[in-house]
Amino acid sequence: MHALIYLFIGSATGFLAGLLGIGGGLIIVPLLTFYFHYMGFPHETLMHVVIGTSLASMVTTTCFSAKVHTKVHPEVLKFFKKMATFVFVGSVSGALLANVLYSDHLKMAFGIFAIGVALFIFFDPQFKNREHPPHMGTLHFGSFVIGFTSAIFGIGGGSIGLPFLTNYLNMEMHRAVGVAALLSVLVSFVGTIAYITTGSFQTVLPPDTSGYVYWPAVIGMNLTSPFFAYFGARVEERISVNFLKQIFAVILLGMGLKMIF
Repeated sequence: MHALIYLFIGSATGFLAGLLGIGGGLIIVPLLTFYFHYMGFPHETLMHVVIGTSLASMVTTTCFSAKVHTKVHPEVLKFFKKMATFVFVGSVSGALLANVLYSDHLKMAFGIFAIGVALFIFFDPQFKNREHPPHMGTLHFGSFVIGFTSAIFGIGGGSIGLPFLTNYLNMEMHRAVGVAALLSVLVSFVGTIAYITTGSFQTVLPPDTSGYVYWPAVIGMNLTSPFFAYFGARVEERISVNFLKQIFAVILLGMGLKMIF
């Protein structure tokens, strides 16, 4: 039964991520929160395990995505290197802060964040930067925020990185997607290591975990998410997804409200 649930979550998140270009963590975190609560995971560390598991589940798919994008657009590596150090520092900082927060506080914070993302998708504001090229301070601060937000909420680097690159830095979409894919690899890998390390000092954890990473869910989701992400991306090429994004924003809004209340 549990294996089927993880396969389903992997399928759903992979498909929607490929179809809508939305980071899988935005879907994985609420679904795992509800299911781990149903399974009776310790309340004190529930959200920590959810976030660590979400980040670990992205390592395989983000590596695959980054390999594809860098092969087509190798120039994105140069820009990624400008952001990598501050994304790394932000990721470690976010994981360390999450470790000292109460699970309920993390849950509420994610709910507020999910509502903010839903409103952003729904209204699609445009924040254009007039700096050409962008000031290095702006780039470094944005990189830190991307890493920090991704690690503390268990989402891929593209969820914040893509809007930052396209809306604020005016980067062409195909290049931005490639950079965001590389950012997601860094965030998921660093975040996974950080959550395993900080969680190793915890005694209130479910079985089959390494720190805050619950491996049965990671393995189950990875069996289906890469295939369905590819399938979703192929479907996206054939249909208009603007309306679907609005529907997803409504669903994300509902999930965010549920996480808070």
